[in-house]
Amino acid sequence: MVSQLDELLDSQSAFVADASHQLRTPLASLRLRLENLQHDVADPGQPGLASALTEVERLSQLVDQLLALARADGAGLTPATDIDLRSMIDERTEFWAALAEEQAVELIASSGPRVLARAAQGRIEQVIDNLIENALETCNAGGTVEISCKSDGVWAQVHIEDDGPGMSAEQRDRAFDRFWRAQSSGEGSGLGLAIVDRLVALDDGTVELAASAAGGGVAIVRLPLADSRESRP
Repeated sequence: MVSQLDELLDSQSAFVADASHQLRTPLASLRLRLENLQHDVADPGQPGLASALTEVERLSQLVDQLLALARADGAGLTPATDIDLRSMIDERTEFWAALAEEQAVELIASSGPRVLARAAQGRIEQVIDNLIENALETCNAGGTVEISCKSDGVWAQVHIEDDGPGMSAEQRDRAFDRFWRAQSSGEGSGLGLAIVDRLVALDDGTVELAASAAGGGVAIVRLPLADSRESRP
């Protein structure tokens, strides 16, 4: 029964990955065709065309996230290495700085000591990117997102804190469920945090959401310390 269940899960993951990959090309083609129509559609038809483009973009994002989730489910063989979280946070903050400025949100990488975690390079980078993106979507203009890292002697931690509207305890409990979205979260797919949860688990870590002191939210990622893997309970 266990063997059959493993085969079923592998088959399901492979189907999602294959279907997502096959859908990306026709969706890109459809978006291009719609964009080319913008100069030929009369003014009364422009709102409908804009709505169609928005839906195609939403479907494209959903397909990309389904593919990312399928890859995350099968990413367990990627080897872990020693990751300098301080340097990675600085790098990802610089990457997201332009979007944050466009949204009038202050994106801050807090200064602090160097913290080494044991994780896969690509996985933790994607985790930080997804959490920064989520925090930027949550904040209103004039808000702040702050990223920091620290060690508590057992875990290497990354904190991504925002001063947005925050979530209730019930919403935080469900936030990592696949396809679940809070009613106030817009048009997201409900897969971003599920991907984060899966990627962190692959590195024997944990991720949780909590209320921040500013009334918003804070995502806390805990990963094994590079120099104390044997001491972790």
